[in-house]
Amino acid sequence: MSSLNVAGAARFAGRLDQGEELRTVMELLGHSTIRMTADTYGHVLPARARQAASAIDRVLGEEGTA
Repeated sequence: MSSLNVAGAARFAGRLDQGEELRTVMELLGHSTIRMTADTYGHVLPARARQAASAIDRVLGEEGTA
């Protein structure tokens, strides 16, 4: 992969951290499978999982105070 392609791929993968769906990134990068995208850029997904858990905690905490 050329350095231009690597830079472009990193830019699209960065969209995962901004909440873009994995399938969308897969299609933008032209990967043949979602597994290829997840294996390559899966390191971004734990941060999204932490954000989701925090959001759930906030909602559950708010329900307990109502």
